[in-house]
Amino acid sequence: NVTLITANTPARPGETVVIYCTGLGQTQDPKLETGKGGSGQRTLEIPTVTIGGQSARVDFSGATANFVGLYQINAVVPTLAVGDHAVIITIGGKPSRAGVTVRVQP
Repeated sequence: NVTLITANTPARPGETVVIYCTGLGQTQDPKLETGKGGSGQRTLEIPTVTIGGQSARVDFSGATANFVGLYQINAVVPTLAVGDHAVIITIGGKPSRAGVTVRVQP
C-alpha cells in the first residue's frame, strides 16, 4: 500500500516511508549513466536519517527506478509523539537542509 503522507494520512511508528531526494552520490554497479533513469542501484554510502531527532533505520538508499537523477531512501519511522517532526538526512558528513517535516501519529 502506497499512501502519500499528509496531515490526514500521517506516518505511523514502525512504518516504512519512502523519502525522495537528490544528491546521494555514486551508486554501486551498474553505475548511473548521464541522462538515463536508474534501475534501483544502491548508493555506495548509506545515509543516516533522523526523524524528530531519533535515528530511523534505513533499509534502502539508491537510485529510483526509471527516473533520471532521483534517489530514494526507505526508512522506518521511530516511536514518536503525535505531530510534525523534522527529517534530516546526513551523507558524507553533510546534513540536508532544515525545514523538512513528516507528520506522525501513533
